[in-house]
Amino acid sequence: PSEYEILKLLIRSPGASFSSEAVFARLWQDKPNVSKQLVKVHVMNLRKKLAAVSSSVELLTNDLNEYYLKAKQE
Repeated sequence: PSEYEILKLLIRSPGASFSSEAVFARLWQDKPNVSKQLVKVHVMNLRKKLAAVSSSVELLTNDLNEYYLKAKQE
């Protein structure tokens, strides 16, 4: 799994938000040697890439520290 897998998870779950732990559990549950910090690194990279291509969506974090996608307001 990679940034693409995280993005796919968020796109397939409109309106939902996911904690780092939930993302990790869904995508890396069978990889015990992978650091949970990996989710945060991938999210940071995804944000940069979405901004670089002037995406119509943003990858945000809510008050509960969960990730979600939101359409940009123009």
